[in-house]
Amino acid sequence: MATQQSFVEYVAEQSQLGQRLSFKKMFGEYAVYLDDKVVAFACDNSLFVKPAAETARLTSDLPQRPPYPGAKDYPVADQLLDEPDDLRALLLATAAVMPPPKPKAVPKPKVRAAQKAEAAPKAKAAPKAKAAAKSTAVPTAKATPKAKATPKVKAASKAVSRANATSNASAASRAKAAPKAKAVPKAKSTPKAKSAPKTKSPATKRAAK
Repeated sequence: MATQQSFVEYVAEQSQLGQRLSFKKMFGEYAVYLDDKVVAFACDNSLFVKPAAETARLTSDLPQRPPYPGAKDYPVADQLLDEPDDLRALLLATAAVMPPPKPKAVPKPKVRAAQKAEAAPKAKAAPKAKAAAKSTAVPTAKATPKAKATPKVKAASKAVSRANATSNASAASRAKAAPKAKAVPKAKSTPKAKSAPKTKSPATKRAAK
């Protein structure tokens, strides 16, 4: 069965180590720490002290069994819970031979935050690329107004024809307004001179008689 929290609180009280002794829940059981070093495990409401050659003389009279399946045998210090001095001495001796705790790694959230901060400008570069794509697409989009140039040409030609018609009308009105020059009278033809009567020759006269 899982270890009750009241049991580990009782172990901490009997050891008389104050805040130096702490415990942390692990898979329904508890790891017991002394000066940040794991010195024992509380499993099935029993105290299993970590074995060491240096503490063998203090645990020689204690029963041994594995705290969980697959583990090696640990000295069981349940009988020392009624002997606070012996319990405290065993825990202190065990902590003295345990390796120091590993230094804590740099919190990953800070690294991730830095990566996000670096990735933010890259992500903002995408709108610029889209803006560049839009700017390159402008000439293609403006191709449509060119097709609408025909009405402008027609309008221009109509305006020119209107201007020409107006100028022609004004020229015609000016021509009507100007008085026509009087035609120069034709010179009278000189009468042809009458031909002088022909004189009959004497021979003719004779023949007539």
